[in-house]
Formats: sequence, C-alpha cells, structure tokens
Amino acid sequence: MRLFVLALFLSAASISDLVKRKIGNRLILVSALIGGILSFHYGGFESLFDGVLTAAGIFVLFLPFFMAHLIGAGDIKLLMAIALFLGHSVLFESLFPIMVFSLVILLIFAILNKGFKGVRVPMAVPLSLGVLSTLVFCF
Repeated sequence: MRLFVLALFLSAASISDLVKRKIGNRLILVSALIGGILSFHYGGFESLFDGVLTAAGIFVLFLPFFMAHLIGAGDIKLLMAIALFLGHSVLFESLFPIMVFSLVILLIFAILNKGFKGVRVPMAVPLSLGVLSTLVFCF
C-alpha cells in the first residue's frame, strides 16, 4: 500500500515537473503528510523518526546546491517527502540509480537541444525512476 501511494505521488510529481517545470507545494505537502502517516502506521515511531531525521539531513545537505541554483526547491522537497515514506536506507541505495537516470535524461535533452547549453533536467523524473527501480530490484 505504502509503495503504491508513493508511486502515485512520484508519477504526479514527474508529470508536473515535465509539463510545468515545477512541483507544486500542495502535492509535496500531501505526499509528505501521507508518507509520515504511513511510515508511522507500518513502522511505528522509530520509522517516522528515521524519515523525519532523513528529511532534515536532506534539507541541510542540499541547501547549498539550491543556493547555487544547481537544484530546485521542489526537487529538495520531493526528496524530503520520499524520506518520510521510506527513511534513509532506501534513499541511500537509490543514489546511484538516480545519478544514472539523471545522466541518461541529461544526454537525451542535450541531443534534442543540440548541445548542453541551457539544458535543465526535470529532476523529479530521475528521482522517481531511481527510487522506484531501487524498490523493485533491491527490496
């Protein structure tokens, strides 16, 4: 149930990021709240605390990248919402697939754009693909 709900939210975030180049705050807030509730339901306070601590760590880790305009705020908030669903272990395992999907999508956009200048990857897509592929193949 929890993974199905996460997949729905990740799909909605990816579509929004592809179409509008923005992930709405309502979508992030709803997914974070439901993720926290489901995390508590399935894993108790320990699971919820792990998700909250992971989300806080993501915020601290990625804030400099946001300040340097290398990643959008919606992407960081999406990662924080994923952390509330899954905790630190799945996010850590997802880092390599996220990087691979990001590179592949960057190359596709660069080919379509005939160069790398001005190419920006809608990060919700590789984040979603990386997390979901990790869940399917590793857990």
